[in-house]
Amino acid sequence: MKNHPAKHLGILVGLLIAAGLVWWASMPDKTDLPRGDNKEESPFGKMDDFIYTRTMNGQMRWQVRAAQAQYFAVANEARFNQVDALLWENGRRIEIKGERANVDVQSRQGRMEGDVHGETDDGMVFRTARLDFTADPRRATTDQAVLLTGPFFSVKGVGMELDLDEQKIRLKQNVEADWWAASKP
Repeated sequence: MKNHPAKHLGILVGLLIAAGLVWWASMPDKTDLPRGDNKEESPFGKMDDFIYTRTMNGQMRWQVRAAQAQYFAVANEARFNQVDALLWENGRRIEIKGERANVDVQSRQGRMEGDVHGETDDGMVFRTARLDFTADPRRATTDQAVLLTGPFFSVKGVGMELDLDEQKIRLKQNVEADWWAASKP
């Protein structure tokens, strides 16, 4: 079976979007909310130690945890702090973390930022400072430095485009790659 780091990263980005949508759907009716002239909206809903788990056929499929989650009804946006998303697929565990994430519930677009990093249980690692993502089409981009590593390789560059449907990652500038014959300790 081929490893597809783009697919794994995309699945995790999708998890974050899905958690925001599920949380938004569980909130009370938003049609009668006051629409003040405040520039910064107060959160309609706020939850500390947010955890959302999705199971299928008795098996855990994915889980999103955040130290804090907020829903802003007028902006239709979910915001998460200290985000940790986990996915189990085909017996593999995949995790992505970031300091903050915002998801526009309507457009299903968002941004995760602040030491964004993901890792699979077989040693694939991804790091950047910021990751913008959209659910349809399934893409993620950044203009920040990116580091991709695995047991036998390391690739770094600046700027990235990830297309999940095509399962392709394109680093844009200053790309450097290293590989070795044996796994590094």
